[in-house]
Amino acid sequence: MTCRFNKMKAIIEFDLPEDRDEYEMANNASKMYMALWDIKQLFRSTLKYNPAGLSSKDLEQWEAMRGEFFEILDNNDLKLD
Repeated sequence: MTCRFNKMKAIIEFDLPEDRDEYEMANNASKMYMALWDIKQLFRSTLKYNPAGLSSKDLEQWEAMRGEFFEILDNNDLKLD
């Protein structure tokens, strides 16, 4: 069996300086993704290992914030896999 994949390219163009905000958003997308990934990992490590020795009430609040975090991601069709 032979598999062939067509090489695809995507080119995004901006009319600068008019589209400067959109350009900056697209240009910083990988940084934003990594920041969200870091937040996800902070929730995970805090709830799994509790390195700061948080009370059960504090951990419940962290759990609620994590739920809201993932709800925001879901509402915006974002996945951090």
